[in-house]
Amino acid sequence: MHISALYVYPIKSARGVACPSATLTSSGLSLDRLFMVTRSDNGKFITARQIPKMALVVPSLPLEAFVGDDNTITPASVMVVNAPDMPSLEIPIVRASDSDEVLRSVTIWEWSGLAADEGDKAADWFSKFLGIPCRLTRYLGSAEGNPILAKNTGNAEPVMASTDRVRSADHEYAPDGFETRFSDGYPCLLANEASIQDLSARAGCDLPMSRFRPNIVVSGATPWDEDNWGKVFVQTKNGQQVEFSSVKPCSRCKMTTIDPETAEVGEEPLEILGSFRSGAKLGWDREKSWKHSVFFGWNVVSKQHGLCLSVGDKLEVQPQLLNF
Repeated sequence: MHISALYVYPIKSARGVACPSATLTSSGLSLDRLFMVTRSDNGKFITARQIPKMALVVPSLPLEAFVGDDNTITPASVMVVNAPDMPSLEIPIVRASDSDEVLRSVTIWEWSGLAADEGDKAADWFSKFLGIPCRLTRYLGSAEGNPILAKNTGNAEPVMASTDRVRSADHEYAPDGFETRFSDGYPCLLANEASIQDLSARAGCDLPMSRFRPNIVVSGATPWDEDNWGKVFVQTKNGQQVEFSSVKPCSRCKMTTIDPETAEVGEEPLEILGSFRSGAKLGWDREKSWKHSVFFGWNVVSKQHGLCLSVGDKLEVQPQLLNF
């Protein structure tokens, strides 16, 4: 088995970026869900669940973002954002200096904290395209979770951020203090290429993996075998081993029914998933809500960071006994 694709989603709910390589940080792959669009009035996060055309926002990253070393990203590095009938928008990847930074209170699911506001130009761009007053915000978090954050701060050494800037993964399933940025709940999502192929065959149409927004895609496994993986060991190109732990199957929502190319909303793949991948069908009853939830992919965590994953990296797995 090997990694067949890597994706980061620099802006939550916008289109993903395929990466030949990506650095693993303590809060997921570098640059993943670093930015989030929020309502101007109350700071609550906005996704394609509420505004499907959010899926048509297309970020692009510079070549230096794929080298696998955050030290190649400079204050001049920018993310370019495009959308239909909109001019290109440039967002610096490295945050502003502390003295220039404007903080904003934001809320995503159960977490409320402080994020950096990316300014009026970005806010006007997203407000015009989405048709609602909003702001673009940046995750602050810890230096370990965002190695590029300290570049403009003038600090000789990275400094841990205060707790009102750090968001933790769900302690029930990832109890060891794992950090996540603006993902729904966990720092990294793993998916099996064979499973999407099986799902497409059952649905009678070609369902792209982009509907499920994984970070790591694995090839060479059998369909749905990821349900049996307790540990995933990735052998990197420089000879290091990265260990991931599977902590929770990923329940799927309306986001998967949005066509990533057109933003049109349909019934699939939730309908076909419900026929054989619901908690009731799988016998997963740890949570009452799981009975009617449907699952695709696994949330994974790693205690290692600073290592580089690449497409083509080989991997091995250690089976687990499910207790769901």
